[in-house]
Amino acid sequence: MNLSKRVSVYLIVTLISKGVGFLLLPLYTKHLSPADYGVLAIIDMIGLYFGVFVSGGMNTALVRFYEKDNIKNNSAVFTAITLMVLGLFVVVYCLSLIASYFVKISEINTSYILIALIYIGFDTVNSVYIKQMVVDKNERMFFTIGMVRLFIAVPLNIYFIAYLEMGVTGFLYANAISSICIWLLFSLPYLLKNFVLEEKLFFKKIITYSLPFIPNGLLETLFSSISILMLTYFMDAEAVGLFAIAVKLASILLLTSSPIQNVWIPHMFSIKDEETKNKQYSDGFRLILIVLFSVSALLIAFSGVLFYFLIDAKFAESLVILPILLLANSIYMLRGTARIGLAISDDVKKIPIITLMSILISLPFYVVLTVNYGALGVAIGQLILSLVLVGMLLFYSNKHVKITINYMSIIMPIIALIFLPMYFEISVGFELYNPIGIITGFFILIYFSGALTKDDKLKLRSMLKRD
Repeated sequence: MNLSKRVSVYLIVTLISKGVGFLLLPLYTKHLSPADYGVLAIIDMIGLYFGVFVSGGMNTALVRFYEKDNIKNNSAVFTAITLMVLGLFVVVYCLSLIASYFVKISEINTSYILIALIYIGFDTVNSVYIKQMVVDKNERMFFTIGMVRLFIAVPLNIYFIAYLEMGVTGFLYANAISSICIWLLFSLPYLLKNFVLEEKLFFKKIITYSLPFIPNGLLETLFSSISILMLTYFMDAEAVGLFAIAVKLASILLLTSSPIQNVWIPHMFSIKDEETKNKQYSDGFRLILIVLFSVSALLIAFSGVLFYFLIDAKFAESLVILPILLLANSIYMLRGTARIGLAISDDVKKIPIITLMSILISLPFYVVLTVNYGALGVAIGQLILSLVLVGMLLFYSNKHVKITINYMSIIMPIIALIFLPMYFEISVGFELYNPIGIITGFFILIYFSGALTKDDKLKLRSMLKRD
């Protein structure tokens, strides 16, 4: 199977999984309260940290020590990593069980966390097998696993949440059962079939390679979960739930950014020795940002329609948070381009330091905004954090390359996406006047504000005439 077909399989599985997730939103928001949804978001956050300690850099080690056509070595690597991840899962789970007697999270029943850690742990173990399928280029099995997981989890979610009205417990049971089924049907048989146990030095080599990934993983997890942490500490589960629904809808932006990044990131490295690389980096940065802002404008404009079809009315407050989150995500998705100078130089170790610095700089704003404005304040804090991170990455990256920024391409879209939804009031319902007004106003402002260069306008005109 060639590269394009392989990418297509992964993309199809991702789209189906995300699509089913969105189709289940009416079920979740009807049968779960904002507080219930907040509890699930907090559990997911805890699971992120649990996963870092359980897996570390093991999946990366699977790729690092893979040897083409060396079946014995590859089986030994898979066996060692799977056993270590299983062992860490048991150890960390037992420590969590002990800690549950001493540490309580006021918004969450301890049993919820312990059930959740079971499915998160099995998901982490299963991820080793799934990674092995990717390394082996076994797209058929990758597709099969994804579909089987959906065929088990979706009916269970419907049965437990809608029919039995089990709420949060039903969601956790459905995921735990489906994760264990994947382990029993696929991961465990593959482990038994390919079991090759090497000496202790082999395990030590993998552990030595993997351990440094844990601090980096924790830092990335802190960056991605800081908003939920803030709301959990300063507010209640209901505020977390409202924010989490907005995050779910904002994640639609990934469907645009992921294909772009999959093509653009390798291209950036391929042109690193060309004389025109600085102009290409600058143009790419600006055009990707405009594309992401344009998609955000469409999502903001039709957010009332999305809510009408997907989200229960009790989550309507999330509508106010969505525009800010889309802006924050659009900025954050530029980090790959912003750090290209560091990535192709010897300063790559500065990236986690810059990430930590951006968190520390943004933290006071986060705290003040969260205390005063709740979920909306956290969204604004996330926007500030994204701006600080990308700005710092650009500053240090420009010591090695020169990415010229057209600040109008950043400032004007932000102004448009914040104030246009205020002027054309967005409400939950199936109406088109206000969405069309927002989209028209956004593109007129972008066209005449200087966000597009003369070359961009000429290309746009020629494309329109050609069409």
